This record gives sequence, C-alpha cells and structure tokens, in this order.
Amino acid sequence: MRITGSLAPALAQDATVFAFLFLLSAFPISAFFELNPLDFFPGCPTLRSLMANVATEFQGVTAITKANVYFDGKVVSHSILFPDKSKKTLGLIYPGKFHFGTGKSERMEIVAGECQTKLDGQSTVNDYVAGQFFDIPANSGFDIEVKLGICEYVCSFLA
Repeated sequence: MRITGSLAPALAQDATVFAFLFLLSAFPISAFFELNPLDFFPGCPTLRSLMANVATEFQGVTAITKANVYFDGKVVSHSILFPDKSKKTLGLIYPGKFHFGTGKSERMEIVAGECQTKLDGQSTVNDYVAGQFFDIPANSGFDIEVKLGICEYVCSFLA
C-alpha cells in the first residue's frame, strides 16, 4: 500500500509506531537486551577475535558516580577504581573532534564504534574500531575524531 497526500507523513509515522509496538508485543523486552552482536556474524573470525580482546565487565571495583564531562557533554566517562589502586575510565565520545592531554601514559581500548586519532608530534592519522587499542605517552596528548555514531572506550592509566 502506498500512502500519498497531506496525511502521508502522519500515517507513515503511525505505521512505524504500530510496527514497533507490534515487535514489542511479539517479543519480551528482555530478548532485546540478551542479543549478542557476534551472534549475527558467526562466520566472521576477524570480528570475533577483535571482540575477544575487549573486557566486557570488571568485577570487584568501585564505580565513581560523578561523571567526567568534557566538551559540553560530547565526551563523558566514569572512573572505576580497582583494589590494587589502579584506575580506568569507561566513556562515550559523540561525533566531533577533540584534543586530550595526558599526565600518565594511557591505553585507549575501543569497545564499540570507531574513531580516528593523531598523537601529538606525529602526522599520521590512525583509524580504530571495536577491539583495537592505541597507547598515548605520558605528558603528551592526542586528537580523537568520531565521525558517526558513538565511540565507546575503556581508558587505562598505565604508569
């Protein structure tokens, strides 16, 4: 069926809402949260091996509830503290280009999404996707750019 005329946008939106409500009624909401993205690519060893390197949870840690908010909320992270006194941040980077400085050396592991980075003092721009990481020297910095979607990361403070 093709919808035309001045009511077309409203009817098309209603059809989309109806389809969404139908899906919700047909499947328990918990089914949506139990999906594993790797289940959709069972024959893709590259994706499976990349994702195997990314931590999916940290146990026995203290989570700091106050967010670290940068660049008007376009970069947000939360700190987690480990029993050995080490610290990591778990964060989100929305589309944009940002510069960060470092005190300690850091490792940025990309959990989801993708980004481009350039370390201070270098001209090379590198692309990273979920399952990859890059290291930043102490007392340095880097540019990071997210072009589409959200880039999720884990930042480890190394020394």
